[in-house]
Amino acid sequence: MPQSKKKIWAIWFKRKSDLKARTRFFFFLICVVFSVFLWFLNKLSDTYKTTINFPVKYINLPENKIYTNIIPVHISVDIEAKGYSLLQHRFNSKQDTLMIDYASEHGFLKGNSDVHFISLKNRKEELRNQLKDVGNILFISPDTVFFNFADKEVKRLKVKLNAQLSFKKQFQIKDSIIITPSYIEIYGPLENIKDLQEIETEEIVLNDISEDKEFNLTLKIPTTIPVYYRFSHKEVNVKIPVERYTETSIQLAIEPVNVPDGFDVVLIPDKVQVVMQVPFSKYKLVQQHEWNLQVDFENYNQKNRLPLKLFKYPAFVRISQIKPNEVEYILIKKK
Repeated sequence: MPQSKKKIWAIWFKRKSDLKARTRFFFFLICVVFSVFLWFLNKLSDTYKTTINFPVKYINLPENKIYTNIIPVHISVDIEAKGYSLLQHRFNSKQDTLMIDYASEHGFLKGNSDVHFISLKNRKEELRNQLKDVGNILFISPDTVFFNFADKEVKRLKVKLNAQLSFKKQFQIKDSIIITPSYIEIYGPLENIKDLQEIETEEIVLNDISEDKEFNLTLKIPTTIPVYYRFSHKEVNVKIPVERYTETSIQLAIEPVNVPDGFDVVLIPDKVQVVMQVPFSKYKLVQQHEWNLQVDFENYNQKNRLPLKLFKYPAFVRISQIKPNEVEYILIKKK
């Protein structure tokens, strides 16, 4: 309110000559409030129709079957009641979950044993008790719940991480990425999932990684899978162990194997350098006796050069290069 208007009101209230006018104003205000209150009470005595929703939980469903239709998770109850009863129910009551026991209440359509139903018409008394006799129940929607059943089969799927990862210089994954669970189960008819072998996570992009990462990822459900299929998990936990690596090398002697009978062999060179990436924490654990580098003469076929193969090396190292990765040789007939 502008400052000038505030001053006018202040002056008007302070003037003794305006006492009678102020009294009339407040009396008029009280009458208006009282009239509104009486109107509100009158309206509360009227009868109204409204709808109340109840959450539903189904128990004792058949374990060897899966329903292929959408079943309601709420039921709507149309009631007729006085306004004050509805108001009281609105502020003093909570909607308890309606438990529906499939095992004791279901029936099935004649001629189709895979279509079962539960009638809710006989639930009026239970709902009336939950409503605490607020009013008359006019209609329950739906009044019947149908279940279209199919055989519940199980298939195990491998979880595939959909990730784009980049690391800061010298940092790499330590050992391997851990996905929990690494396999999930999908339940439903096999006809729609017979060719499915794995399931991907939602994509994640991580750049400049230099420390361990842990996060949850939602599984990406293929659009070809109907909505009524069930999954043992809909998300997985992912751990990415990270460690700082350094580059080093080791000089290794070459072991010739399957040398032709009656021959000795001279390798050129007889030692090579193996370049590797090693975790900082295990740098001092690189030992000569843990390595075995071989050249195999089994199928040499008079070739001038033969490739080298590492048959044994520490599990924590990552081989970058063998220099050179082939050797020349001279076969010398034994005397």
